[in-house]
Amino acid sequence: MIPIGVTCAYQEQNQAFRLKAAYCRALEQAGGLPVILATLEPERAAAYLNIVGGLLLSGGGDVDPCHFGEEPLPLCGQITPQRDEVELALVRLALKRNMPILAICRGLQLLNVACGGNIYQDLSYRQQPSLQHWQKAPEHYAMHDISLVPGSLLRAVLGGKERIRVNTFHHQAVCKPGEGLKCVAQAPDGVMEALELDKQSFVLGVQWHPEALALGGKEGGQELFDAFLSAAGRYIRKSEAGNIVC
Repeated sequence: MIPIGVTCAYQEQNQAFRLKAAYCRALEQAGGLPVILATLEPERAAAYLNIVGGLLLSGGGDVDPCHFGEEPLPLCGQITPQRDEVELALVRLALKRNMPILAICRGLQLLNVACGGNIYQDLSYRQQPSLQHWQKAPEHYAMHDISLVPGSLLRAVLGGKERIRVNTFHHQAVCKPGEGLKCVAQAPDGVMEALELDKQSFVLGVQWHPEALALGGKEGGQELFDAFLSAAGRYIRKSEAGNIVC
């Protein structure tokens, strides 16, 4: 099995880490061994990345607007400063190492911020009207369409399909993509639903929750984890560090 680092939420009130089991199940189904990155110390990023073959950025709360040069607006939600610092350190180091990254929901937004992009602090701050992006339906239910860009990694992973339906649980979204990132999927209202980084072997961020779709056997779910694990396997084989144990 291929070790994969998985970020998790930190609940300051009760001093606890939290991660939905669905992430681990989807990784294990793809041949991965989840390694939960339960740390509040950005300085430990290298130590963690030395023992994994890929980085999965899980969903969660909002990113502190200070990390993309803005002051907090009234509809910005709860932030966790320690989590932001740890994940930014992990992403930036993983990018330097050309390590595969799969970023989900908040993870997509964090990846974008790490690359110098910004996000809407709430979808109501967009000039265009938005769809319902926090669905009132079960997590595994695919609520709205997205269109996929031809020639993208994401479209290839999803069998060349032009359009699929996905689930949606977010009140923020990418505004301006960061350096090197390109939008490869959009909702009908123009909200960016996926970003890729061309220069890397596998850096993919999606706004929906594929781990929940995977549990329901829906498209746009397990395929992403399978492709991510394939990239992680290639990364380990090519690694010159010699300290990754499978």
